[in-house]
Amino acid sequence: MIDSIYKAIQIGSTKDMKKLLAQDINDVLDGGWNPLHEACKVGNIKAVESILKYIKKSGNVSFDINSDYECIDLYSDNRGTALTEALLNGHKDIAKLLIVNGANVNATYYNQNSNRPEWFFCEYGLATDSGVAWWLSDEELFKLCLAHGLEIDAEDNNENTALIHAVKSSKIKKVTQLLENGANVNLYCQHEYMGKIPVLVYAVIIHMEQKSECSFNVVKALLKHGASLSAKCLDCDNETVIDIVMGQGTEYLIELFGLTKLAENIATQKRMIEFMDIDNTYGTENINENVPLSSPYFKITPNSRMLNLKLLVAREPADPERVVRAKILMEQASAGVGEKRNPIGIVPLDNGKFRVLDGNTTLQALRDMGETVAIVEVKQVMLIRCS
Repeated sequence: MIDSIYKAIQIGSTKDMKKLLAQDINDVLDGGWNPLHEACKVGNIKAVESILKYIKKSGNVSFDINSDYECIDLYSDNRGTALTEALLNGHKDIAKLLIVNGANVNATYYNQNSNRPEWFFCEYGLATDSGVAWWLSDEELFKLCLAHGLEIDAEDNNENTALIHAVKSSKIKKVTQLLENGANVNLYCQHEYMGKIPVLVYAVIIHMEQKSECSFNVVKALLKHGASLSAKCLDCDNETVIDIVMGQGTEYLIELFGLTKLAENIATQKRMIEFMDIDNTYGTENINENVPLSSPYFKITPNSRMLNLKLLVAREPADPERVVRAKILMEQASAGVGEKRNPIGIVPLDNGKFRVLDGNTTLQALRDMGETVAIVEVKQVMLIRCS
């Protein structure tokens, strides 16, 4: 005999479920997991219909269609609602039923699993899936969500929107769809190294990395829908997208932003760009020329130098998760079972110290490990002279 509504839902016994509905409906498990969540997870649409009817008819149930859950154990952390369960498990008909009956299409979900291999390598973000319910919808469900209170700029647990995720993945169709439905083209997002930056800057950076047609078209779409050219990077010397395109952009980006004439004028005015190897010039007097033949953590290159950590200025605060992983890898390298790291790339400052360009995480790892020196490599800098 089936004596649990959860068991009845799991095996699809409608008869037993209806019998248990009145007496067992309020059997809510730890973390808020309820019979409606179970029915949506396993795809039992008849159970979903019965539970919704009972909730509406009775009015004396300890949960409703938008009740959320948070189930945490030794290996995972899962949060969501009945709608996110239906969508995550591919039960489209149940999702439609929930939406028309008042399910919140902007509800968030979060799934983190420490059993995944990414977790072992400290890639916690890759072992985590989070978002907003309607992000999981196909074209048909998206239209249904639009008619039932969809918030186009709804944020996930990391304060990212659907547009940010679409830009990151260079999904031009999704970017266009979101922009045409009112997504904020001037929102800011958190970049791993640059801090808070406009989404247009984010798209340009991604294109400079990928150099693909899709990523280029994403930049075009943002411009077409009015992305601001004057919005500044909040944590990166107040640079605008124009500064970045002029300093690092390709010929195609310069043309897209209408900067070709400006670039030509710079050439006409003989603005001379000289690359200077500063390894033996200004700012290097504090660098120890005597580099050991080997280092437990670093590869030794012809341009390697040794520098006291007190003279190094971090580019920005290091990501704690990346620091943990760096320390593991560095300890493995020291033990001879892992690859050593490249020297930290630096440039001199006016006060005799040096700013880190490449190796910000490594710097913090060295400090946490109680080290006092690093192997560095002074990078070339660009000087601009106007005649």
